[in-house]
Amino acid sequence: MVLVPSGTAVAAAGGALRPVLRTYTCSGVALGAAVWEGTGRIVDWGWTEELQLLVLEASGRVSGVY
Repeated sequence: MVLVPSGTAVAAAGGALRPVLRTYTCSGVALGAAVWEGTGRIVDWGWTEELQLLVLEASGRVSGVY
């Protein structure tokens, strides 16, 4: 997991900026991106057997990213 703060947000409904989660292969090829709808600080992440990205926030909340 790498935090890249500048230039990684998109405008969401209401004009608020939301961070974007981007996934890459080990060689740096982009796999996809999703707007992060969570509210807390990300502390860990991992993949399910169905290849769904799960994100753990500092509050203990777990969110699935499609």
